[in-house]
Amino acid sequence: MLDADDGAVLTRLAELVDAVDPVPSDLVERSLFAITLAGLEADLMEAVYLDAPLAGVRGPPQQHAQTTQRLPRRRQLPSRTTR
Repeated sequence: MLDADDGAVLTRLAELVDAVDPVPSDLVERSLFAITLAGLEADLMEAVYLDAPLAGVRGPPQQHAQTTQRLPRRRQLPSRTTR
C-alpha cells in the first residue's frame, strides 16, 4: 500500500520526468497516422495476394528436350594440401 509520502515522491518524480522528457504534443496524431498507414498497407498486401496466381496449381505437362550426346568430362584439379 502507498502512503502519503510515497504519493509525494511519485508526484515529484512525474513532474521531473515531464520537465526532462515531455511527451510530444502531436504523439496521438502521429500514432493514429501510423496505425492507419499500417492498416492500408495490410489491405494492399491482401489485395495483391488475392490477385496473384496460385502457386500450387499445375499447368499442362512441359515437354523436355532429350539430349543423346554425351558431354565431355570435366578435368578435376589437383587438391591443395596444407603443410
